[in-house]
Amino acid sequence: MVFTRPLDYDNAEVIPEQGGFKKLPRGGYVCKILGVEENESKAGNPYLLFNLDICEGEYMGFFADDYTSQTGERKWHFQHRLMVPTNKTKPYTLKLFKTFNTYLEDSNPNWKFDFSKDEKQYKGLLIGVLVNEEEYEDRNGKIRRKTNIAKVVKANTIRSGAYTVPDDVLLKRTSNTDTYTAVPDDIDDDDLPFA
Repeated sequence: MVFTRPLDYDNAEVIPEQGGFKKLPRGGYVCKILGVEENESKAGNPYLLFNLDICEGEYMGFFADDYTSQTGERKWHFQHRLMVPTNKTKPYTLKLFKTFNTYLEDSNPNWKFDFSKDEKQYKGLLIGVLVNEEEYEDRNGKIRRKTNIAKVVKANTIRSGAYTVPDDVLLKRTSNTDTYTAVPDDIDDDDLPFA
C-alpha cells in the first residue's frame, strides 16, 4: 500500500504521551446541574442521572470543554446517579435522596424540592461534589483510573474548604483469582448499570 499524504499533515497536532486528555484533579468543586434523565435499573428501580459541570474556580467548564473536543460519538464524562426511593426500596435509598435534595436546597436558597414536579426542576441548580479516582478494569484486562464523584455536599462546604476528599476507590484483589470488584456492600447487584 502506498500512502497518500494528507494536505494538512505537517500542521497536524501530535497527541501527548499521557493520552491526550486532561484529568480533573482530586478535590472539591462547585457544580451546576446541566441536565437530568430519569432511568430504570435492571431490577426495575428508578434513578436519576445528572450531567454536571464545574461552574466556579480554575476548572470552570472543564467537562463542557471535554465534550466539545470529542470526535465521533460524544459522551458526557461527569455524571451523578441517584436512586429514587419508592415504598419498596431500602431506607438507605430514601436517606440518600433526602440528603441530596437538602444539600440542593441549602446550595440554592430560592429552591425547594417539590414532589409534584418532575426531574426538570433540578436543571440549573448548584451542588458541591468531592472528586476522587476509581480503579476499573478495561476491556483488555488492564487496570485504569477514572474520575469519580465520591460524595455530594453543600456548595458552601466547597467554597469554605471545610471538606476532606475521600480515599480513592481501589479494586479489591482476591487472593485466589485475578478478578476485581469495586461494588460497595450496600448496593443491590440488580441496581448496577453494568450487572
